[in-house]
Amino acid sequence: MDYELLLSGEMSQKSFSIFVKKIIEKRISVDYKEYSDNIGIACDYFSMFFDLDEIIGLDIIYDEYGFKATANTRVQLFGNTFKQGLELIFIIIKNLAAYTDDDILLLENGSIIVLEKKDGTLFTHINESWETEYPFDLLNIQIV
Repeated sequence: MDYELLLSGEMSQKSFSIFVKKIIEKRISVDYKEYSDNIGIACDYFSMFFDLDEIIGLDIIYDEYGFKATANTRVQLFGNTFKQGLELIFIIIKNLAAYTDDDILLLENGSIIVLEKKDGTLFTHINESWETEYPFDLLNIQIV
């Protein structure tokens, strides 16, 4: 399944990728590749891509959700380790929320808001009957 994790604030694409890499490395082995136009991160649970040249589609995110993204990554979770990958994404979000005041947006399949941090408050747009069980409890933060 595809996800997109977006930030609105001061963090650049490169610093975002390095931050994510450090979080992942604390738990599992990670492959970090930097190219001229993107950075790729791969681990046993997912792959992530950070565009360096042009962050594509952020104007659509703003038009659709009113979220002014300044950094983002596309995430492809692997089916056989989906649950572990999703948990690690939430651990990354928890660390981001603790590290920065940046707003955060997590989208499922490019259109469904799973989680949004705005002005220090976390919101979800997913209800309990949603088909994917999200590990919100890993955040240890109250979600509205």
